[in-house]
Amino acid sequence: MHCQNCVNKLTDKLSFLKGVEDCKVTLKDKTVTIKYDPAKVQEKTFVETIEKLGYTATKQPAASPAKGKS
Repeated sequence: MHCQNCVNKLTDKLSFLKGVEDCKVTLKDKTVTIKYDPAKVQEKTFVETIEKLGYTATKQPAASPAKGKS
């Protein structure tokens, strides 16, 4: 991924998948963060979609949710 067109292409394809609630593609870090409903879509679908577009996909551990202050 090397340009804004790449970001747009990934965002468009991934956001359109059933079950995707939010998709953020970051050019600077070359990452994709997806919030989704696992009852509607599987992680392997994201990998397959990314690879069909000509990119490499590597699953990273999920970030911990932010905790509120008490």
